[in-house]
Amino acid sequence: MQIATIKYNWYNGRGKVARIVKIGIFLSLFMAIFSKLTKQRFANFNFYFLLFPSMADEKEHAALATTEAVFKSLLRAYGSLKHIMEPYFATFGISGSQWAVLIILYRAKEEGLPSLRLRDIGERFIVRPPSVTSVVDRLQRLGLGAIQTSATESLAKQVSLTSAGSELIEHALDGHRTKAVAVFGDLSLEEQEKLHLMLEKISYNAKKMQKNKKVAEVH
Repeated sequence: MQIATIKYNWYNGRGKVARIVKIGIFLSLFMAIFSKLTKQRFANFNFYFLLFPSMADEKEHAALATTEAVFKSLLRAYGSLKHIMEPYFATFGISGSQWAVLIILYRAKEEGLPSLRLRDIGERFIVRPPSVTSVVDRLQRLGLGAIQTSATESLAKQVSLTSAGSELIEHALDGHRTKAVAVFGDLSLEEQEKLHLMLEKISYNAKKMQKNKKVAEVH
């Protein structure tokens, strides 16, 4: 009786395998015929996804969901940073965009550049405002920045820090650094370095998309 049961199970199992193989062969032939009729190529499809196309859809949807979640987290982090830093800048009577111009001029001065053209300031911006000129004009009215006509280019404007602008930066930098350290406090140095590299890749891709868009608009 036991031998008969073993034989039955063996034949039954072999029958299931045979049916699966037949189904696979049938689907392969069907897709080959369909490919010729529609002139589509399926050579790049994984055979597993050929038999179970719904799994391919699920994998694609999962990838898209992950990308969307990362995108939302990035925007949420940017919004949170603005909510932290904007009130801090406001205590010095300036906005985030005005701080950006001041710190750009401050770093340029450290590099041995006492002034920058408006165009150079715009290129150094991390998040560029709608009008760099209006931000600089506001800083001049506040006595934090100075605008002069370029000695080499009559139409170009050179922007520099005033002594008041330099003093404001030096007073605000310590608090700025403290907040930056607090924001990234839960990340190790290695994690911060990896995050920096990943954000640089994202920034590079975004700039490349902007450049391609401008080229397309010209042509």
